[in-house]
Amino acid sequence: INVVYVGFYISQVLFGLVMLLVDPKHSMSNSYETTIEESLLPFTYGAILAIIGIFCGVKLSNILKTNTPTLDLILRKVDNEYKIESVITILLIFSSCSIFRTFTSGYLVSLIANTFSFSTIIVGYFWARLKNKIKWLWILALIITFIFHLIQGSRGYAIFPIVFLLAGQLLVIAENKKLLLKKIFTYGVVFILVMPLFAQIRDYRIALGRGADISVDTFFAMMDYMINEPVITDSEFKASESLSRFIIEANFAIPSLSPQVVPFRDFDFMKDEFISMITLVGSDNVDSFRSNRADLGYGVGVPSRYGFYVTELNSVEFPLLADAFSRFGYHGVLIYFFLFAFIICKLEIFIRNILNKNALVCLMLFTFVIYSGALSYGSSYYDLGKSLILGGAFVAIISYMIAKISSKRMFINV
Repeated sequence: INVVYVGFYISQVLFGLVMLLVDPKHSMSNSYETTIEESLLPFTYGAILAIIGIFCGVKLSNILKTNTPTLDLILRKVDNEYKIESVITILLIFSSCSIFRTFTSGYLVSLIANTFSFSTIIVGYFWARLKNKIKWLWILALIITFIFHLIQGSRGYAIFPIVFLLAGQLLVIAENKKLLLKKIFTYGVVFILVMPLFAQIRDYRIALGRGADISVDTFFAMMDYMINEPVITDSEFKASESLSRFIIEANFAIPSLSPQVVPFRDFDFMKDEFISMITLVGSDNVDSFRSNRADLGYGVGVPSRYGFYVTELNSVEFPLLADAFSRFGYHGVLIYFFLFAFIICKLEIFIRNILNKNALVCLMLFTFVIYSGALSYGSSYYDLGKSLILGGAFVAIISYMIAKISSKRMFINV
C-alpha cells in the first residue's frame, strides 16, 4: 500500500508537469479558479513531504525486519484447510449484493456490497485452481453485473470487479517477473482500448441520468446512445482537460489556497471526526446528514470551503494530503503520512500473525486492507479510518463464519 502511495504521488507530480506545459492557466474545478501554474509547486512540496513521511513510517514500524509469511504461503495454507469452491461460491453471493442494493435501501445489503467489493481479488488468487463450473458462474455473474451497472451509468461497479479479479491473478504471479510483465502489458493494452468506453459512460450518465431504472427499454436506450452518439474529439476537448481526469484537484488546490485564502482548520471538529469513525451506521448514512454534508467540518464537507461543489448527491475526492494540509499545513502532511504508513504496516503485521489461528480470516483481512488502502488515494483520514475500523470488523466476523462453513475438517467429520 505504501509503495502504491509513493507511486501515486510521483505520478501526480508528473501529470501536473505535463499539464503545466500543455496549459499553464488550466484551473481546478472550484470557485477560486486555482490554476495548475499556481498550485503545482505547493503540491509538489507536499508530495515530497508525504513520501518522506511514508518512508519514515515504514522504517520505524519494523516491518522490514519482521519475518512475515508471503502471500503464496497464506494461499497454500488456505487451500489445504478449506474447500475453496465453497468459499468462492459464498463470495459470489456477496458480490451480487451490488445489484440487490439498487432495489433495496437496507443497510445490511449495502454494507455487504460495499465491504465485500474486494471479493473478486480472492477469486483472482484461486482462478487457476477453480473448476470450470465455478469459473463460468463467475464469468456469467460479472457479465450480468457489468451490463446492469452500465445501464445505471456506474463505471465503478461495472468495471472494478473485473479489474480486481485481474489484480488478484497478478498478485499470485508477482514473483514470476516475465509472466507478470507479459500479463501487465496485455491488460494495459486492453485497458487503453476500452478507455473511450469510460468517456461514453460518463456522457451517457449526463444525458440520461445516473441510477436509471433497469428495463429492456433502458438497455436499448443505452445501446443506442453508445452506438450513435459521437465520441468527443481532441478538437472539441482540450488535452489539459483530459489530463485533469488523472489528477485529484483538491490535492493541488488546497496547498495553494491555505492559509492565504482559507484559514487552516487546526483541531476543529476533530473530536466529531473520531467519534464518527467508530459509529456503526454513522452520520453519513442518514438523510439529514447528506443534505447538509457540505457544511460538515471534516471529510467530504471540507472541500466546499475551498469552492468545490458538494451537495447531498455530489461529492469531491478529499485525499489524505489535502486533509492534512487543510488542518496543519506542511507539518500536517508529514505527520499524517508518517502515521498512515506506520499504522498500515503494524496492521499488516497483526493480520499476518493470525495465519496459524485462521488462515482464511488472515487472507480475507489481508486482501481487504490492501484493497481499502490502495483505493484510499482519494480518501481523507476520516473515510479511510471508518472503512478500516468498521469494514475490517465486519470482514473479520463474516470471514470467520465462512471459515467455519468451508473448513475441510467439518467435511471430514461429516
